[in-house]
Amino acid sequence: MAIPSLRFSTAILLICCFAAPLLAQSPYTVVAASGLKLRATPDPNGKVLAIAPFGAQVMADTTPKHGYERFSIQPKARRDTLGMFNQYTIWNGTTTETIRQLHTGYWWSVRYKGQRGYMFSGFLANKEELGTDYYPELNEQWRVMAPGGNACASTHVDLKKAWFWYGLFRESSGKYALRAVQLRYVVADYTDEQGHFDLLQRELIILAADVTEQPLFLIGKREPWTERSNISGDEAYPVAGKMSRFVGKDGAPNAALLRSFGVIVEKTADVQYPVNFLTLGDPKGNRQKLTLRYPGQDYSQPPSELLWVGDLDGDGRNDYLFNAPGEIGAYMLYLSSAAKKGEMAGLVAVMWHWYCC
Repeated sequence: MAIPSLRFSTAILLICCFAAPLLAQSPYTVVAASGLKLRATPDPNGKVLAIAPFGAQVMADTTPKHGYERFSIQPKARRDTLGMFNQYTIWNGTTTETIRQLHTGYWWSVRYKGQRGYMFSGFLANKEELGTDYYPELNEQWRVMAPGGNACASTHVDLKKAWFWYGLFRESSGKYALRAVQLRYVVADYTDEQGHFDLLQRELIILAADVTEQPLFLIGKREPWTERSNISGDEAYPVAGKMSRFVGKDGAPNAALLRSFGVIVEKTADVQYPVNFLTLGDPKGNRQKLTLRYPGQDYSQPPSELLWVGDLDGDGRNDYLFNAPGEIGAYMLYLSSAAKKGEMAGLVAVMWHWYCC
């Protein structure tokens, strides 16, 4: 075999030397509220090289998905679990069960401000996970979100911290409280050690920070709101997986109970396939049609499910969180204090959601 010339060997050496920096890189945003540490080694005790603040962008060494339902990182990343980020109660068909979610992720090789090191992927989100490309918000004054995963919803990360956030909490007395909260963001990773996953690879989770139990839902407001406790009200699902309190044993809406809250059950005009939908009504017989309109489309639909009712804004009248389910649907927050002439309550915020399949 011929011996390679010095010139040819030098060329190979140069290619090898410059191969490492040519790894594919993808931008990710730091969603750790207190900042994310860049470490010299891929473990939670590694030397801290820098701290990237909330909202900072880093470049991660990544490669595209390989085949169906598989994702890989180059160089190969170490899988790790940093405690538990959430727990909730479900009905498993026989009894209640507490689900504890572990914060699992990987120590990714990243570059931040000219330094290379490792960051935990459970606090890094890409553009899609941040929810920046979905349906627009109803207005710039109100937001409504459900705590939990946002892979199938239009929840947007408050990167500029421009909102005042409030959670509706269930009190031990059976009543409710509206309390100011700080938001916490984590990324749940559903891949195994080989990079395989079932339905979702990763998902951004939005939670109220430093609370023992997550609120029913989260409300964002541009201006400060009044915190309140001892709020009378009722909710559809006190335990996830159980039947709604607003539905009878036959599976049809409990019309009498809903009417006591000012919610009227009606049916579509289709005789063969009638569908229940909800409107608002008062003792005088006045009616308010509730409509969810799709951005840029002629299609619209009314809500068919009540999720919560009570006096959020303290004006002595009911406020409502409705659900308009469907392939593309939304949670719809109505406040009595935002009602226009002829209305019982005004629509102030929506959270779009869709099927994840």
